[in-house]
Amino acid sequence: GLLRRGRRTGAEAALRTGEPELARTLAEAAITADPLDEAAYRLLIRAHADAGRPAHALAEYHRLRESLATELGIDPAPPTRALHRSILQRRCNEARQAADLR
Repeated sequence: GLLRRGRRTGAEAALRTGEPELARTLAEAAITADPLDEAAYRLLIRAHADAGRPAHALAEYHRLRESLATELGIDPAPPTRALHRSILQRRCNEARQAADLR
């Protein structure tokens, strides 16, 4: 309800102001309250990515995907899948750039 929305709003604000650790904490609290809160997972995934932890971001995506499939028989929503793809693309670009420097 209201508390969960407040946590998500706080996490969004923290991401906008460059505070991914605060965003992570708030998103995790929202997920604890509702383990299928996909919007909170997107915030958590973004927080990890913004903090330079893409592997953690991808792990959270897979955790969400597994939970949604098991509990509801559905896949993540298009915005969540797009976020996942963007993190994968960023990792590929970084790997390509690192290889070019060699």
